[in-house]
Amino acid sequence: MSGGHTRAEADRLSPMNPWALGLDLGTTAVKAVLIDPDGHPVSSSKRPSPLSEDAARGLSEIPLGPFLRAASGALAEVLRKAPRGIPLHLGLSSQRSTVV
Repeated sequence: MSGGHTRAEADRLSPMNPWALGLDLGTTAVKAVLIDPDGHPVSSSKRPSPLSEDAARGLSEIPLGPFLRAASGALAEVLRKAPRGIPLHLGLSSQRSTVV
């Protein structure tokens, strides 16, 4: 590696790191996970999705503000255990037939 750093040191010092971050925006929960370069989960977090139901109209929905707070809280908890830098990879899963 240039500058006399080993690969591990370069990865640690880089603003991007080879770790992966996963976020699942589900109907019952928002889940986040941090995966190391070898594919092992390092930390995870789960927050309930704020489901709002209107039985009279037969509707169920998740209000955007509380949903985003649940997502950002789960991500913040997982990233506290991340090495320095921003994970290089992001996996995102969402509820089907939904616009977020």
